[in-house]
Amino acid sequence: MQAPKAVISVDYAVGYRFVNFHEPEIPQNTQTVSNWPGHCNSTERSGKVPSKFAYGAENNVDRDSWGFEVSEDMTSCSWTKLVLEADANGLELGQGDLGDDVFHVPGGKQADSVVRDYLRRLHDHIWSQEPLKSIGNLEVEYISTVPASFSRGAQLAMVAAAKDAGFSEGNINLLTESEAVAGYVFERGLLKDIKAGEKVMIVDLGGGTSDVSSYVALRTQNGLQLQQLSAPQSRNIGGTNIDRNFSSLLTDRFDPEFGTLPSNRTGPSSRLMREFARHKRDITDGDRNGEQFRIRLPMGIVGPNPLHYDVDYSEIIISMDDWRAVFNPVLKEILEFIRDMYNAAGGVQYMVFAGGVVNLPWVQEYFRKVLVAEHISVIFSPNPEMAVARGGVWYATENTPLLVECPRHYGVAKPGDNTINWVLHKGQRYVTGHTTQVQLRHIYKATDPKLVSIAVCGYNRPCCPISTDSADPLLIDSLDVEKLGMFLLDLSKLNLAQFWHREDDHGRTEYSIKFTLEIECDVSRSALYIRALRPDGCLIGEEMKLPAKLTFY
Repeated sequence: MQAPKAVISVDYAVGYRFVNFHEPEIPQNTQTVSNWPGHCNSTERSGKVPSKFAYGAENNVDRDSWGFEVSEDMTSCSWTKLVLEADANGLELGQGDLGDDVFHVPGGKQADSVVRDYLRRLHDHIWSQEPLKSIGNLEVEYISTVPASFSRGAQLAMVAAAKDAGFSEGNINLLTESEAVAGYVFERGLLKDIKAGEKVMIVDLGGGTSDVSSYVALRTQNGLQLQQLSAPQSRNIGGTNIDRNFSSLLTDRFDPEFGTLPSNRTGPSSRLMREFARHKRDITDGDRNGEQFRIRLPMGIVGPNPLHYDVDYSEIIISMDDWRAVFNPVLKEILEFIRDMYNAAGGVQYMVFAGGVVNLPWVQEYFRKVLVAEHISVIFSPNPEMAVARGGVWYATENTPLLVECPRHYGVAKPGDNTINWVLHKGQRYVTGHTTQVQLRHIYKATDPKLVSIAVCGYNRPCCPISTDSADPLLIDSLDVEKLGMFLLDLSKLNLAQFWHREDDHGRTEYSIKFTLEIECDVSRSALYIRALRPDGCLIGEEMKLPAKLTFY
């Protein structure tokens, strides 16, 4: 009897973690983990847990705390997702647009170890929940979502940290946040009014990044059929930039008093930032211009500007102009990014917004006002902060797998030969992530170049090209065969002594190099990926990316 299978989707957002799981054997039953340890009100328990971790050693207590257990007076680690990306690319905190002193990783630790410690607590809590803890012999698939801009190094660091934390019972599959949000849009039926030929842009506004992808509707009857217009793009700007602008405003205004306060009074877990977050959920740019907002923050300021600080109550005073200085530069930069993608797509009729930042009324008002004036239908996802995690479950559990339609025939030439192995065929539909393999052999002689060029070819006619050794095979120089690029097989990465070899008539050693070329359809990046594998399955050198417009169903 086949073991039941559960799918657990984890969205490691910058400020919060969101976890959804699909209960085995029960169709259409996706549950959200909302019962988290620690003290939180009912609003805070709406499916999210803070991505915060406080080490006991830093707080003079005998145990570590995570999520809602982290109190505002603790020194804690936050925004580690962005630090993980910085570490993977050898950046210092504060370089580029990644950071300032709001980031915190304890001395002697790296971001990946903080992520691992947090994930270990998360893993143990997930598996303490019903029905997961009561089902024996359970097969599990984990979906971990990442920004489209996340480097390969950061992705691998995330997977390694998850496995070290206990997420090793099943496969860990990575999904870009753009793909996940697209899945959520399908699940919720948010594009029910779209017509064939119309275009849609999906915008995921997260804490650390903004991800955008564009599609055109090819068919709307008997199931929505979309073609991706461009690979998902991502920018390192999001909700944390709003928080950082607020922190910078206070640093500039109350120098040096604010800058000397400890991080547990000014950082992401502090009472100051919790109060700021509360105001963000209520305020809009349409509020009265003379309205003021106050947050208590004792600083011992002598002779402050009474427009900015109330000495009697130890409160900072935030005006509407201050709010505009905090919000609007971030939203303007995001809008410029959206416009770039809009122009690249040749315009769109719909924009669907998701991600935690979309919950803020100021953000909704800003984008609705600008985009509706340009005759774009704007859709704000219900429960936008849950879109990525729920979309991850949809991708993994949809009964009919998402298919991509191949736009042309693709083939690879045999090394040292003009004949072509045709491996993907025009009009055929393949499951997203589909890989096909070709077994090839190359004869290498000592003193030959160790970079071997292999032609990647395309053929655009509807008829199937011949890929066997029959009478009239299509060759590289045949009519209508297009050479799309050259894949470089790097033999310097191989231990040649492991392959069959002999001496030829001239005394040179001759090696028979058997290898596999693997071609993968990656709809998230609108590309084919071509890589060479050793007989043991290990990668040889670098993979090749070949752009391709892939229609998916």
